[in-house]
Amino acid sequence: MSANISLKPDPRRVPKGSVVPEGWTSFSNDNKQSVEAAIRSSVALREAVQITLNQTAIQLESQQSATDFAFRQRIHEMTIAKTELEWLKEKTEAEISQMEKDIDDLEMALRAKTNPLKLAHTRLENRTFRPNMELCRDEVQHGLTAEVGKLESTMQSLQRQLEQAKCALSCLQNTLYTISADLGNKSTALSLDKQCMETRKRLSAATSTDKNLILTGIESKNRYSSERDRKEGTGIYDTMFNSTIASAKETMGISNSASTNTLSLGSRQGSLLSRRQTSGAAQQVLDVSSMKSVGSDATNGKTLKGTMANREKSVLFA
Repeated sequence: MSANISLKPDPRRVPKGSVVPEGWTSFSNDNKQSVEAAIRSSVALREAVQITLNQTAIQLESQQSATDFAFRQRIHEMTIAKTELEWLKEKTEAEISQMEKDIDDLEMALRAKTNPLKLAHTRLENRTFRPNMELCRDEVQHGLTAEVGKLESTMQSLQRQLEQAKCALSCLQNTLYTISADLGNKSTALSLDKQCMETRKRLSAATSTDKNLILTGIESKNRYSSERDRKEGTGIYDTMFNSTIASAKETMGISNSASTNTLSLGSRQGSLLSRRQTSGAAQQVLDVSSMKSVGSDATNGKTLKGTMANREKSVLFA
């Protein structure tokens, strides 16, 4: 007798809050319908979210492609500009070298004209000390005067050319400085663009869906299932093929024993049967090969066995 059982007062009373089976069924159906509606709403929401994610991934991929194209185009333009600046820098440096050489030549020409001018000045000055009637403005005086004028005009022209050359040299040097600074900026920008491209190559193009499939193992399970199905299909095919080969070998064994008994009747009949048996065995090999190529089942193997037995009977009765 258990200690936990006892007589209770009015055990047949109806507790408060009790419901009839119809109410319980209605309440359960309502809960079921609510749950199914929530599931349908969740499915629709998940589909909408998935569509939004796919659209976002497509837009991101499109934007990534457009950005990569803009980067490549910018790098191409920057490379062309950098090459042109390098060529301009080389030409400017060559022009500066040539201008410096021209300035040296002009300065040497000026120095070369200084001594003749001094000599002409000295002669004219010395001729002013001639006494009385000897102080005559003769042809020598006019020649020295013309020579001094030509030398002075030549030196003035050389001086103007020298000043122009120095001004051009200063402009070329300023241009070279600007080109060098621009070339440095282009090189830095090109290097940064290339680094950006290398950084963008490491960006993963996998979507969140792909990552979730990999993390949850769904992708690996599908791959395992397909691999298992393929292996099972291959095993079934191998079993069918092995059974067919075994049947063919059994038939060939019967044929070989029959041909051995028949060869004892005579050499001529033995040779004839041997040739027929050889042709029959070749035909059997061809039949087995054809059965392997099409993957015939056990029924085809039995049909082949019956056919080979009929051929053996025809060989024995020949």
